[in-house]
Amino acid sequence: MNRRLRISVAAAAGAAVLGTVTVALPAEAATPNLQFHLIQFDSPSNPDTTANSSVNGEFVRIYNNSTFAARLDRFTLKDANGYTYTFPAHVIGAKKTVYVHTGKGTNGRKPDGTPDSSRLYQGRGWHIWNNPGDTATLRSSSGRVYDTCKWTSRGTGATTCGPLGNTAVGPEPTPPATTPTRPAPTRPTTPPTTTTPRITTPPPPVDPPLETPPTFIG
Repeated sequence: MNRRLRISVAAAAGAAVLGTVTVALPAEAATPNLQFHLIQFDSPSNPDTTANSSVNGEFVRIYNNSTFAARLDRFTLKDANGYTYTFPAHVIGAKKTVYVHTGKGTNGRKPDGTPDSSRLYQGRGWHIWNNPGDTATLRSSSGRVYDTCKWTSRGTGATTCGPLGNTAVGPEPTPPATTPTRPAPTRPTTPPTTTTPRITTPPPPVDPPLETPPTFIG
């Protein structure tokens, strides 16, 4: 089952100069359709190993079903277990595809080293897509879910993610509402009451009684 969602992505502005005439392309295009086209979740190598060639046998193919190019900068590709790949600066042309291999490689080249601008690599040393079932999710840099592709059995080891162009419009994610906090009431502070200290006059000193000298009888 597929859920197709659309987002607005600014297309790169460009200009073509022919003699003294300059033709400017639109600075911002409408809404491109970036869709999962095919996911090879089970590497063709048998058995699967941690060899880079085996890991790169896993790949996701994404298709731009639009009439203009779109940028994938900071988009994310995520599986059900949370493994996340963040796209580098990359432009996917109109009606073009991009392959995201699971293993290591040089962006812009096929696994065998042949130049191919549509190739990207997650750089992992192990397989991440689960054969019995998994879900791939493509999100824009703003967090909008752009497309999902789910499978629930190994089958042939690959899944096509529905017919191209079957896309529904979805809104931008709503930021979490913040509840305004009411400031705590401030209690008026009563100035402390000052009491004038009472001055106590000490009593006058009392002379000790005079001792009567003893009377001698001679």
